[in-house]
Amino acid sequence: MEQGDTVTVKIPSALAEKVKRRLSGSDFKTVDEYVAYVVEQVVAELEGAQPQEAKSGDNVFSKEDQASVEQRLRDLGYM
Repeated sequence: MEQGDTVTVKIPSALAEKVKRRLSGSDFKTVDEYVAYVVEQVVAELEGAQPQEAKSGDNVFSKEDQASVEQRLRDLGYM
């Protein structure tokens, strides 16, 4: 799969609603953008790599947001 290709991933609707509520306090425009960023950060951490540094214009969120999403992923059994 090349960079930019996408696939569909299903998440519980309750989680999607929580993410939607957080969008207004972030630079993310969609649930997809938010979730993709979080998953990328978590996978990089699990692989022992440093998460990609945010570039100007990239979507970023607080460490508190990241910790919250990571805990939720753990609770759901994804991590």
